[in-house]
This record gives sequence, structure tokens and C-alpha cells, in this order.
Amino acid sequence: MTGWVKTVQGALAAATLVACQPIIVPFAAAPEIRRAPGKTTCITTYTRPAVIETQTTHKLVRPAKPARNGKPAQPAEYKSQTRQVIVEERQSRPVDTPCPETMTPEFIASLQRALKVRGIYTGPETGMLDRETRDAIRAYQKLRGIDWDWLTLDTARSLGLSEVPLD
Repeated sequence: MTGWVKTVQGALAAATLVACQPIIVPFAAAPEIRRAPGKTTCITTYTRPAVIETQTTHKLVRPAKPARNGKPAQPAEYKSQTRQVIVEERQSRPVDTPCPETMTPEFIASLQRALKVRGIYTGPETGMLDRETRDAIRAYQKLRGIDWDWLTLDTARSLGLSEVPLD
């Protein structure tokens, strides 16, 4: 076999191996986090999307005609119109969050245990912020009025994971 044929065969074998690898879809990009001025916490922006409702109206185009002189009755004819209406505008607000250096594997394992005790997280304690952990964070925070899979400082405090400031 010539060197060119071996090179082509090797490239095809490598391409086949690459094509068989699972596709890993990354999580949504982490929000921009910045240190809160004069605090030991960080701040990020929580954006709640707009709430949109689909409204459908029906307009009479032709009224119904009763049967007469052996002719069949004709039903009324309507035209449907559908439109989307913004019920609540999109809102953004700053939210205190644990800083990235706080989100250690030990902290995340404690978070997983705290969510497991509350019956929200059912996975293993891996110390990794994986999809199952993020889904549990979202479920817990949704009960508290924030539909977001990024841990807020208030949530961490409610789970007993962050210090609560004294008044």
C-alpha cells in the first residue's frame, strides 16, 4: 500500500471515530457575575422573560341560512384571528449570588444534600453542578418566586449553606 492510501485510510478511520462520539451540549452560559462593592458576595442579573399569551377571536363572515324549498341549510361561517399579547413585560434585576470561588465541589455536594433532604434532588452527591442539580435548584427557587437555575444567595441561605447577616 502506498503512503497516500494509508494516510487516507487513517484519516477516514479518525473521522469515523470522531463521528461516533456523543455530542455534549453545554449548559446555558453562566450569567455575568461581579463582586458586590464592599461585600463578600457577588451580584448577577436575573432576567425574567416576558409572559406572552395567545388570544384567538372569531368573527362572523356569513350568517347561517335555514333550509328552504328543498335546499339544505348552510352553517354560519367564521374567520379566526390569532394574535400574541404581552401580558407581563420582561424584567431584569440584580440578584446576590455566591461568588464562583464559593462554588467548590464540597459546597455543591452540600447543596445536593440539602435539596435531597427536601425531596427535590434525587441524584447522587457528585459535587458537580450538572443538569440534574440545576433542575433541582430551579425547582426549589421556583417555589420561592424565581424561575432560574443559577443559585441565589437567598436560596443558599434558606438551605443553610451561606451565612445570614445579623441586623
